[in-house]
Amino acid sequence: MKTVLALASGSLLAALPVVLRNETLGPPVDGLGSPIAIAAGSGTVVAGIGLSGVPQPAAFSIQIPATATVKQVFAYWTGETKTAAAMTETDAITLNGQPVVGLRVGGPDFFFTFNGENYTGAYRADITGLNLVGPGSNNISVAGVDFAFNLGLGLVAIIQDGAAAADIQLRDGNDNAFVNFPEPRKSTVPQVFTFAAAAVDRTASLSYLVGSVGANRPNVIQVTIGGVPAPIRILDALQSAQGTQFDAYAHTVNVPAGATSLTVEIISEDGNSPPTGHTPASLNWIAASLALAAPQIGGEGCTPGYWKNHKNAWPAPLVPSTTLGVAFGFSGIPSWQPTLDAQSMILALQGGGGSGLGGATKILMRAATAALLNATSSNVNYPLTINQVKLLVLDELSRPADSLTRERLLSLATRLDILNNLGCR
Repeated sequence: MKTVLALASGSLLAALPVVLRNETLGPPVDGLGSPIAIAAGSGTVVAGIGLSGVPQPAAFSIQIPATATVKQVFAYWTGETKTAAAMTETDAITLNGQPVVGLRVGGPDFFFTFNGENYTGAYRADITGLNLVGPGSNNISVAGVDFAFNLGLGLVAIIQDGAAAADIQLRDGNDNAFVNFPEPRKSTVPQVFTFAAAAVDRTASLSYLVGSVGANRPNVIQVTIGGVPAPIRILDALQSAQGTQFDAYAHTVNVPAGATSLTVEIISEDGNSPPTGHTPASLNWIAASLALAAPQIGGEGCTPGYWKNHKNAWPAPLVPSTTLGVAFGFSGIPSWQPTLDAQSMILALQGGGGSGLGGATKILMRAATAALLNATSSNVNYPLTINQVKLLVLDELSRPADSLTRERLLSLATRLDILNNLGCR
């Protein structure tokens, strides 16, 4: 760890009386405890890399919709030290060779004893001014992360992709949890997002940066929405997907009309039935974001038939031969239908159906392809953003096999079809 006297994004971090939250997240603040400004935008994108045992420089990528503008980018990194004193107030790393200075936003928090005590902490830096992230695919190289045990680094990008400004809220800090530890290390602190009620349903995009999670370690993301009787429980979504000991995960939920709050908690628990028998995950939760779409009353949407017959109206960079894997940003999802990645968008629009999950997937991808074209087109006032369309589809197709049903796929297809039939000029 390196104590740093330097400028980062135009702010002097040295000699600040750092204000920390222990074992929880909260709205981002600067070193004096004052709220930091969060840019306006229509959504967020997250990405990251696990750094446990990984030689540095280490590379990862973050994908931004080609038609979007990047408004603000935060970098977060986390790891473990053997003493509390080793978790310094600031830390210096490099991204694509450029120096970055981070302010400690949580910790040092004692987590567990193994070969001595182990403390976790997290750092944040606003890297917008470095211009490392723009539309399209962005390759990021990270070096200089040097905890006694590195966990990972993630980015949270606020984007504007042409839709109305969303209610974007960010939480950060350092919150540890493992089911077999005593409190406060057994549970994370639920994060409550509040917002004004709307007369119509809205889509909320949620994202998380979490360290310390190992593969095959059960966990639960639980979302409770005000006015909805039962919480939404997403099982085992965190699996070191961005590399050993780190996850950058995003999904969407429907927020019904009249709701004014949403609470999210990450739980060290085996929520499967029957239980997997695996030890639940240890968790080092460092950031979460909410992007609640603006209320959309009315709007426009073109049908799959329109896009199939008006190829000259397709918005760049999408063309009829673009594959679904490229368009939606997935690979090998769902695993039981390996040809889906390579299928062209024009073939998906031709539809079809059939029984079982395969038939339902064809129906969904017909509606989803039209939805993505509508969201990308500057000539269509579509109620969903590009990112929301992608997340809705990925949420369903990446579900574990035991929770992926024909009914769920068809329900999303129907929801998208309603929007695709709003009419277009």
